[in-house]
Amino acid sequence: MGTTTPLDQIKRFEVTEVYAHPEATVDIVLVHGLNGHPQNTWTAKNGVFWPSQLLPATLRQAKARVLVYGYNADVYTFGSDKSASSDMIHQHAQSLLTGLSMERMSEEKDENAIIWVAHSLGGILVKRALELSNDLTSKSADPSRSIYVSTYGIIFLGTPHLGADGAKWGQVLHSLVRTVMPKKIVETEDQLLKTLQNNNETLQNINLHFLDIYQRFEIDMVHEAMRTDIKGTKVFVVDQASASPPLPGVRYYGIEGTHSSMCKFESKNAPGYLNVSTAIKGWTNECTPKIRARWAAERAARRQAKENEAKELLGIFVTDKENTLSAPVAQTQAQGGSGMSNNSSLAVSTVNVAQPATTSADPNTIAAPTAYFIKPQGFRPNSLFVGREDELEKMHRMLFDRKRRAEGVAAVLIQCIPGGGKTHLAREYVYKHLKDFPGGVFWVTAKTREQLEAGFWHIAATVALRPENDGAATKETEDFVRCVIDWFTTHHDWLLVLDGIHFDQNETLSRFIPDSTNSSLLYTSTQHSVGGDHHFMNPAVIRVPLLSAREAQELFLQELGRKNPTTDDLDEAMKLVQRMGFLPEVIHVAAKRLKSTQEPLAKFARAYASGPKLRALDTYVAVVEQLRKSGAEEALNLISILAFFNNSIPVEMISLGLKAVDIPIKAYEMATGRSLNNTFKILNSYALISR
Repeated sequence: MGTTTPLDQIKRFEVTEVYAHPEATVDIVLVHGLNGHPQNTWTAKNGVFWPSQLLPATLRQAKARVLVYGYNADVYTFGSDKSASSDMIHQHAQSLLTGLSMERMSEEKDENAIIWVAHSLGGILVKRALELSNDLTSKSADPSRSIYVSTYGIIFLGTPHLGADGAKWGQVLHSLVRTVMPKKIVETEDQLLKTLQNNNETLQNINLHFLDIYQRFEIDMVHEAMRTDIKGTKVFVVDQASASPPLPGVRYYGIEGTHSSMCKFESKNAPGYLNVSTAIKGWTNECTPKIRARWAAERAARRQAKENEAKELLGIFVTDKENTLSAPVAQTQAQGGSGMSNNSSLAVSTVNVAQPATTSADPNTIAAPTAYFIKPQGFRPNSLFVGREDELEKMHRMLFDRKRRAEGVAAVLIQCIPGGGKTHLAREYVYKHLKDFPGGVFWVTAKTREQLEAGFWHIAATVALRPENDGAATKETEDFVRCVIDWFTTHHDWLLVLDGIHFDQNETLSRFIPDSTNSSLLYTSTQHSVGGDHHFMNPAVIRVPLLSAREAQELFLQELGRKNPTTDDLDEAMKLVQRMGFLPEVIHVAAKRLKSTQEPLAKFARAYASGPKLRALDTYVAVVEQLRKSGAEEALNLISILAFFNNSIPVEMISLGLKAVDIPIKAYEMATGRSLNNTFKILNSYALISR
């Protein structure tokens, strides 16, 4: 058995350890409610303090500590030696996080699993504390974040999750007391009572936020089964509907006691003790390996975050030789050739990196012998191009806008949904207008930071770091990126294409954006939210529409090589491209498959119609994967729901429907908290929706 703390040593405020197993791996934390006390709340009429006098015997050999937490939850006090609480629930939650995390650190138990037992307002406090702990990501906040990582289970005893009309009785009572007694004798405070009102905005926000994390925990919701006598009127202080809102995976039961007595057990045979103690014991015996696994994942995530910070600060290029530079290797699929090792080093004059970031100088494709055409390996003109003539003309006009080019680089963003033909259009423009850029054309794949760095390295090695410009090569990423930017700044009449760029991190990307008069910058992206953004040289936006039905039909038949299609071919092709959503990439994939199988067009059309829509849409899959890697679970959840509806759906309908789902939908931002608008912003930035 462990050691027990004498009752007279229980502190009124902060954390007190009332029982400890010598090898404890679990912390059981009890939090009282309104006008509660860390000892009195859990003490029965016969004087039994069950957290230390009953629970240890029930736990037997379970390796656990039992802690009680005290805070000022008084809404009215008599006399001059005490003070009513003036803190709001958020401030109490911060104090709970700090106090508990510091106690656990001092006892070297900061990775112990946590099981909460919370009465009344204490349940709201625990929910808010866990929400705050989950939101903390800074280095200084690691101790407080440990509370969220370590929490395994929660028992809510009479917690008014939806508010409680019974809380109004407290307001009536303390208002009456305040009326008949002098103010110097009675002090009252409304903040905590207001939190418990069923229409309180703070309570609603806590509940909405908790829905995002509750599935991580084991949860029991317990309601009072006996009414409380208040001035001759018997009421449920917290009714069953508020104490036990329906949630998947939650266990529900009642205790034959009033709101006050439901957390006081006179003996192991007292009503409710068996259920509560059995839940605690079961969780105590099963939680340790699961929490250890969560901590392993947490440490790995923190380690990865630190490594990413180090890479950004120090660069990812390490060499042992003087005046050499390791080329960045883009982590993308290659169309041909093999990639270089991260450990390889090459002299400045060498041009050789992993696919597809490998570039080549192709001076024969343009008229001027001094002009550069640096492009990805295997980059070729489009074999087919249908429609888009208006977009090509508009793009050329924007890139050569005299006023904009006189002030600096003229930037244009080509934007459309995944598979809509952004790169196809940009490539057509580049080959059509090579001679219009005597300063050179530079095409960089820009889907990741590594690809950007690889592209800039080869511009540096081929152009900016020629021996006559810089006899000694640079070793650091920032150095050669700056060298390329300086080269662009001091030269003119060039075109830089950043293909597939994502505008998520302004500070990271801005160092790759050059500026020079009489020059042009072309982006392709699924995101359009940066139009006019000065970080990216105020790009004008060209939103590429879907192909028309006739254009899509023509493209499909050209891909198949059918120069003289029959009437049946035209009909089947039209049906197919309609089902493909008129997306060029889907049309290309389907035509490629049809050419390889040599199926009759009519048979292929029937098979395609019976299959999943937009199959093989690799770009869409890539966008979804990027959302998943960035942790945008709310956006993925919402788009999965919207997929079942028509193309147009009222926002208000979505908002109303959220009440019926139990998965997180509202995305979090530091400035605005959690909101549906944040989720829309993410989906809109990837062109998955428009609003």
